[in-house]
Amino acid sequence: MKKPTSLIFIKMKNIVMKNIYLLLPLLFFSTSLIFAQSKKEKKEKKSEELAKFTVDKKNYVELGVNVTTAIAAGGFHFADNLITSDPYILHLKLVRQKYAIRLGAGVSILSEKKGELINSKINSGNTFDLRVGFDYQVPIDKHWRLYYGFDVLTGYAKGQNDFSIGGDVTTISFNEKSIGGGPILGLQYHINKRISLQTEGALYLKNTTRDKILTYRNLPNLPPQPTSDNIWSMPVGIPRSLFVIIRF
Repeated sequence: MKKPTSLIFIKMKNIVMKNIYLLLPLLFFSTSLIFAQSKKEKKEKKSEELAKFTVDKKNYVELGVNVTTAIAAGGFHFADNLITSDPYILHLKLVRQKYAIRLGAGVSILSEKKGELINSKINSGNTFDLRVGFDYQVPIDKHWRLYYGFDVLTGYAKGQNDFSIGGDVTTISFNEKSIGGGPILGLQYHINKRISLQTEGALYLKNTTRDKILTYRNLPNLPPQPTSDNIWSMPVGIPRSLFVIIRF
C-alpha cells in the first residue's frame, strides 16, 4: 500500500517542479510589468498636476511689464543702478509647446536741466531698444519655471548736450546705433495660473557706432568738429530687472 502512495507523491512532485519552472518567468515578467505601469502612472499623474497648475494650455501668450523703475520710485534705492542697464520695458512671448519666440522693447525720452550761477547743463535725447529671440521652457515644480535661449538686439539713440560756461555755449550732438546678441537665462515664479514674476540675465555682445558733432555757438567761424567711435561692449549678465507677467 505504501508503494503506490510513494509513486503518486513522486509524480505530483515532478508536476509541481515543472510548473514552477514555467511560472517563475511568468511571475517575474508580471511583476516587472506591474512595476513599470505603476511608475508610468505616477509620472503621468505628476505631469498632469504640474500642467494643471502652471500652464492651462500648451500654446499661450505672455505679456509683461518691467516694474524695476516703480520699485525704485517706491524708495527701494538698491534698484537705482539697475534701471539704466535694462532698457526693455515691455515683454512679449509666444509659447508653442515648450518653445517660445520672445520680443522686448523699450523707449525713453530724456530732458534734464541743471543750473548754477555760472555754469549750466542741458541734456536731451531719445532712445529706442529692441530685442528678438527664442527660448526653451523647463518646468521645475508647480511654482518655478526655468528658461534659456538666445536674443538678437538693436538700438538707436539721438541726443544733445549743451554746456554754458561763462556765457560760452558748447553743444555736443550725437547719434548712436547698436547691434548685438547673446545667450539668456531666466526664471519665472508662478503666483497662480495667470500671473508670474520673472527675472533674467544675459551675456550680450554689443557693437555701438557713435557719431558726435561739437559746435561752439559763440564762435560761428569755427567749423563743427565731427568724431566717430566704434565700441564693443559686453554688459554684465546678472539679473537686472523684475517683470510682472500675465498669461493669456
